[in-house]
Amino acid sequence: MKLHAILLIALVTIPLMSIAQQRQVPAQSGDERIQQERDEIREKQKGRFKANWKKPYPNPVRAGIYALALPGAGQIYNKRYWKLPLVWGAVGGVIYAIDYNTSQKNRFEVAYGQRILAERNSMEPFDEFAGIISSSSGIRRFRDQAEKNRELSYVGFVAVYALQALEAYVDAHLKNFDISDDLSLRFSPMWESAMAQSLGPGLSVTLHFD
Repeated sequence: MKLHAILLIALVTIPLMSIAQQRQVPAQSGDERIQQERDEIREKQKGRFKANWKKPYPNPVRAGIYALALPGAGQIYNKRYWKLPLVWGAVGGVIYAIDYNTSQKNRFEVAYGQRILAERNSMEPFDEFAGIISSSSGIRRFRDQAEKNRELSYVGFVAVYALQALEAYVDAHLKNFDISDDLSLRFSPMWESAMAQSLGPGLSVTLHFD
């Protein structure tokens, strides 16, 4: 009798203890689930990047990364050495434009402040553009134009930097294509249906990549 009572108590107590333990485990919040999904996506992206990085030469991912790290490095990786003067010339040109427009903007900025000071105190202009630009508003227009040119130079730098990296990436892709020099073009007559119940002459053109 005692054994039956003990078994009955055990059968009732064990499920209640498991339910209590389940209630003590906090449910995963929405933010935690979102963070977990983001972590999984990052891990998948890392694995995909590593797999692409380990591909043999020519590897487009490596070419693009090298070009982003240093302009021209992607072209060196692709063994397109003749493109280096073009890449370095374009990058050097936009860097020179940034430096030139920045110096011009600073010159007009200083001259504008000096011209304003001279006009307020009814003094003779003593800036470097005295006798060349008649008023402070004229100096301000030149300053604003130099500032705009400087901003365009920065945009040009970003565009050139991105284009040379894209060129290295695409060029590495094209290296994987097997394009044969033997191309053949064939012309042959054919009959095709012009209407539902009639036939008409036609010409078939076939391009073969052998």
